[in-house]
Amino acid sequence: MSARDIEVGGYRVKAGTMLVFGRMAVQRDPALWDDPLRFDPDRFSPEHVKGRDRWQYIPFGGGPRSCLGDHFAMLEATLALATVIRRVDVSSFEAEFPLALHFTMIAGGPVRASVRRRQ
Repeated sequence: MSARDIEVGGYRVKAGTMLVFGRMAVQRDPALWDDPLRFDPDRFSPEHVKGRDRWQYIPFGGGPRSCLGDHFAMLEATLALATVIRRVDVSSFEAEFPLALHFTMIAGGPVRASVRRRQ
């Protein structure tokens, strides 16, 4: 809900207007992110997070209708990744990954990589 009159993309939006936007548009906006399409986990390091607006990165939405399962999803993803990475080395064959956005973001095609068991 717009808290005040504002201009968005050349359109005047009055206070009290319900706004809806695509999270992917915000999370890939070059005005908000340096090289937004590059995979860069360091952009979330503590020194890079300082001064960032809390609404700049919202993978689970925000406010009273944010994803109910966000904490569980992050815990599950962390444990799954730790279990896999502890046992294998993964190397991508390509720098770019095909993406598709249905309800959530998924691979838009095969992501070719080599996986080798750690010794």
